[in-house]
Amino acid sequence: MRQLCLFVLLLGMGLMLTANRVEAWSPTLQLGLESNDNVTKSIREEKGDLAFTAMLDVSALRILNRDWQLSYGGTFQTSAWQEYSGLNLTELGGHISLRRKYGLGPYAPRLEIQAESTRQFSKVDEWEGYWLRGSATFTKRFTPEWQTALRVGYDQFYAKRDVYSTNSTSLIGTINYDPNENWRVFMSTGYATGDHLSWCRNSWGSFAGTTQWLDGIFGGDWFPYQASGHTIITSIGLARALGPNSTLSLEYDVSETFSPKDHVYRDHIIRLQFIHAF
Repeated sequence: MRQLCLFVLLLGMGLMLTANRVEAWSPTLQLGLESNDNVTKSIREEKGDLAFTAMLDVSALRILNRDWQLSYGGTFQTSAWQEYSGLNLTELGGHISLRRKYGLGPYAPRLEIQAESTRQFSKVDEWEGYWLRGSATFTKRFTPEWQTALRVGYDQFYAKRDVYSTNSTSLIGTINYDPNENWRVFMSTGYATGDHLSWCRNSWGSFAGTTQWLDGIFGGDWFPYQASGHTIITSIGLARALGPNSTLSLEYDVSETFSPKDHVYRDHIIRLQFIHAF
């Protein structure tokens, strides 16, 4: 995957030199509120918390020809959890993507390949590191109201401490329904496989007597623990356009992660987001 991201980056740099039209830089701001009933990612003693989130993306678009577009830019995102500040994470990095349109008109299918690399900062020093992400998304609009998308993604995180270093592969399908120009209903479902990070307690029977590193996020004898497994993700949401450049969305996510020894980790997340394109 690292070779693929490097290939996309070098290809994009070459295409930039041959582009025939350049669009202006386009900043997009996202402000959000997120409620998670299981921030410990635990099978028992699940702890919930509320976070304020923010993201600023600045991108530029280059029109290569009738069928190809190149996009590149930078992203800053951060979170502020109210009870467990050790979960606060901040990312700063860049991304590049190639878009291919197959045919003419609004119903022509599109393929976008994206590579992203970011630096993650954390209150817990050992949780700092670098993200490498790659994805391919195929989008098709069938009618003015209905649109579908299928996304394949790969995420790799290199942290200072091995327990936080994870990788995963995902496949997610999305359906959008736009009853009019102001409203959108969206639903997605997906499958991911790879590493799962959770927090456990040394006092639990399966870990009693072991020596674990405590990161202090949840206090007491809580420690981070990593296992491999697969996750099923389902979400549904509603978005309302507030104007030509602003959107308000509400989303409800449910995920279940299945790991060895028949352990099942469940998350219920509610997100409220305000999105504004400048």
